[in-house]
Amino acid sequence: MGIQIRLVARAGTWFWPPSKRKLFLRVREWLSEHSGHLLLGVEGLGPTDFRFEFYPSLGFLRLTLSQRGLLLQAETTAVGPGYHVWLCKLVRAMGIDLRLRWQDAECCDDTGFWWHNDELVVERAMQDFACDELGEVDPLAARSRFPWWERGHPAGYYLNRAEVVMQRAMGGGSRSAPEGRDITGDIPENLLEHTHEMLLMARSLDPQLPMPWVQWLRILDGLGLRGTIRLEVESQVVRLS
Repeated sequence: MGIQIRLVARAGTWFWPPSKRKLFLRVREWLSEHSGHLLLGVEGLGPTDFRFEFYPSLGFLRLTLSQRGLLLQAETTAVGPGYHVWLCKLVRAMGIDLRLRWQDAECCDDTGFWWHNDELVVERAMQDFACDELGEVDPLAARSRFPWWERGHPAGYYLNRAEVVMQRAMGGGSRSAPEGRDITGDIPENLLEHTHEMLLMARSLDPQLPMPWVQWLRILDGLGLRGTIRLEVESQVVRLS
């Protein structure tokens, strides 16, 4: 069992909204509107049971309407401390906007971040999980187990986002396409552009970060892009050959 967040909320005032069902729908709409580019999809599991899929295709938030009120559940160890912090802040902002009352006695955050707002505690909890549950001996190497470790959006965050698009185009499996597989025909042009932009951002933030050069060149081919960036990518591909 990984690190989890489990939150229970009710409407902040007796007169708003007039029903739990309406509150549920407003929460669903708010999450869809405010998750931005991190929201990959929403799956209906039932009339009052939805699952939100967030980047990097490993992060899920389940929203359920129960007798106690709204139940929000997520396991964050598949993604990392950066995701855990982001998700808590997102849900807190939603609570303020929608005037929710969190039922503290029924809420749970295995890291304690929900109450104490200490981001370093989240990192330590994830590191301990990698060492104790995943068998990682080196605490520093444990960070590599998580696709979103750092707080905010560092270079690795953008690289992982690009890899997620490529992974989803392949239907799962490896986080990058095989050398002989041309994935550009499987990805719509707008997602090719998005992937290219994510790779550019990662490269600009950390020029030493290993990049998927072969796949990037195929993306440039799919977009028909030329110029300086193509020359750089081509030179890196030649170095690999």
